[in-house]
Amino acid sequence: MAIIKCPECGHNVSDNAQFCPGCGIKIANNLKKCPDCDEILLMSTSTCPKCGHQFPATGEASTTAVQNDSGEQEEEMLAYTSPQSNQPRKSHTVRNVLLIILGIILIGGGVFAYFAWSESNSEEAIEQAYRSLEGSTDPADYQAFLDSFPDSKFQNEVETSLNKLKAENDAWVSISLSSSKNDFIQFMNRFPGSRFEANCQQKIDSLDWIDAKSINTPDAIHRYIEEHPNGLYVDEARDMEKNMAELTVQPEERTVVANLCSIFFTALGANDQEGVCSVISPEMKAFLSTPNATKADVITAMEAMHPATITSINFVVNNDYVITKQMDADNQVSYNVAYSVDQHIARTDEGKTFASYKVIMEINPQFKINSVQIKEVSSH
Repeated sequence: MAIIKCPECGHNVSDNAQFCPGCGIKIANNLKKCPDCDEILLMSTSTCPKCGHQFPATGEASTTAVQNDSGEQEEEMLAYTSPQSNQPRKSHTVRNVLLIILGIILIGGGVFAYFAWSESNSEEAIEQAYRSLEGSTDPADYQAFLDSFPDSKFQNEVETSLNKLKAENDAWVSISLSSSKNDFIQFMNRFPGSRFEANCQQKIDSLDWIDAKSINTPDAIHRYIEEHPNGLYVDEARDMEKNMAELTVQPEERTVVANLCSIFFTALGANDQEGVCSVISPEMKAFLSTPNATKADVITAMEAMHPATITSINFVVNNDYVITKQMDADNQVSYNVAYSVDQHIARTDEGKTFASYKVIMEINPQFKINSVQIKEVSSH
């Protein structure tokens, strides 16, 4: 019997031992010696790891027997195969079992920690996604949340918000082309803070401007400016208000125009040629049926109105003036005035003694009468 190193693990072992106490591999009748370098090898080895000697395949050559170096007694061989020689192997097995159990515990703890971490991250993601909905008015955002987190604790709240937004969207579609201001006011009252609120404000702004232009009075334009100080049409409205103010007949202008009309008809009734000529332009656009009438044309017409049989004519100018102002390209202002006049005639022959007329006059920037049209309404 000789002590050798186990070819498998290098542990010292008797060459007569049944198994290696270090790795448990079979030793007895399972060894051979390399013929070139005397290295002890397992029977199954085909190439010597030390010198590279190639062994013939199993059955082709007899196995080189490993010779014992000493003539130790059989009891020493039995000492290596006794129960005491297996004690290290049993210890090794217990250690492996303990390592396996520890590994299972570690893996289980890792799995538990992973799922706990995953659940924590999932809750955080839900919270973050829910917070991102704050202030959103897009139904797609709420639907995306429900699709991503169908069973979250926020599900009912998000569904309620989504349904409200869908109802809001449907309501907007139904009124978006309406021409009623009240429809948009009711929509904003029903859905305060709606994503369509700016659209409603724009529609109301446009409808109010259409109404103001349709009425076309200083009060209507001013009301639009007051209600929509930042409206889309406020600049245009202010320009219109300024123009209307410039074209609004002021009380002093009305007094001048009324006085001019009174002078004209007083002089016309009295056959006061000088008085009539003082208030008309040198060449009028028209006087009665005469276009481009001169002062001479007017005097001729006056003489025809006062034959010998008429002793007096008295015109009464009624205070029913409708006066408008116009401004030309040179910012020169003229006036159109419409009113009524009653004529009373004293005569020595048969004929008309009363007549009522509708008068339309044009007065130039110099406050001279530039056109006179008279239409009889009734007579007696």
